[in-house]
Amino acid sequence: MARSTANFETAVADANHSQPHGYDPLADDVRPVPLGFERLTVAVAAAGGVWSNVGDMARFLAMHLREGQSLDGVQLFPEQELLETHTPQASIQDGLSYGLGWLISHANPVDVLWHDGGTAGFTARVLGLPSNDWWLVILTNHSGGSLFQEAVTRYAIELAFGTPHMGDADLLELDAQSHAAYAELFARTAPVAPDADVADYLGSYERGLSVAQTGEELTISSVYGELRFRVVTGLEDTFLDVDNVLGGIAAQFSTDEQGRSVLSLGGVNFETGELLYPFEPPGWGRHEGVSASATRRRPPCSG
Repeated sequence: MARSTANFETAVADANHSQPHGYDPLADDVRPVPLGFERLTVAVAAAGGVWSNVGDMARFLAMHLREGQSLDGVQLFPEQELLETHTPQASIQDGLSYGLGWLISHANPVDVLWHDGGTAGFTARVLGLPSNDWWLVILTNHSGGSLFQEAVTRYAIELAFGTPHMGDADLLELDAQSHAAYAELFARTAPVAPDADVADYLGSYERGLSVAQTGEELTISSVYGELRFRVVTGLEDTFLDVDNVLGGIAAQFSTDEQGRSVLSLGGVNFETGELLYPFEPPGWGRHEGVSASATRRRPPCSG
């Protein structure tokens, strides 16, 4: 697997790498995601920081079919240990278990092994029926590609087993519903007015964050890249990310006991204004253990 690496710098230094993409709700189009946001996986590399390609993944899956033996005939893992990864270790719900790195769906008469994953601008799926010597790998440079993966999976299984083609009209409908939900979400926002009273929010914060007003938006910059926010109408001190990276994430500003501005990120209850499910990119750490927050270090420069 010479084209696979868990080293971000090695991957992006090679000109032959994919550009991540995501759906941009404001533009109603799929647009590139700044590559820097893929660094979110660096701190959790085993959970999604591996760069690979279809050829290398095919070799990996062939090793599973050959019960631990590579295509070159080298026994990389003891057969029994490899098969143990395919064995249910914990029940998740009826018909679904977890092995060692594999989700296992119990679909008579065979078990289906699979695992999905996604980052800021990529999604991946591996799925197999080991008892049928059949595996599938889907790699796409589009975040939130689960419906596409499902369409490809369906068609591949139909071709492999000669079953009628059921189409993907239902998946297209779900995709349309998702886009409509985004449109409804962002209908709750408004541009930041040129004369908006946001001066208290601007400046440099801890953990390498900074906040600026750029035209009709607040921009929050981090080591990963820049995010754009608009005002949530009806809620004070609350802004919504309108990017194709973390679209729907809210930024809230508050004041701590020392009178310093505090920036928190998470989901938001539009009725109460309460911040929910605090979002914390790997490596940020927590502020006081209450939310993904950063306290402003100094006021913005003036004059």
